[in-house]
Amino acid sequence: WFRTRNLTLAAYLRHEGMRLDSTERTGSQVTFIFQDPTSLAERYEDAFSEGTVEVNLKKFMTELNELRDLIFKGGE
Repeated sequence: WFRTRNLTLAAYLRHEGMRLDSTERTGSQVTFIFQDPTSLAERYEDAFSEGTVEVNLKKFMTELNELRDLIFKGGE
């Protein structure tokens, strides 16, 4: 499992095909919990933080908007 509170990182992980398992809310904070059976999430996180990733912008924005909808419309 991989956990993050970073919305844009979560969108990138979904862009890369990682499966969002669930979310947890603590006050106004949301934690995204991903299945990570191949232990790739930390490598994706490092590359994302270093700014060395390339994305399909349309796909990334779709993932970002879906996560925002999940947060603000009270999904999973």
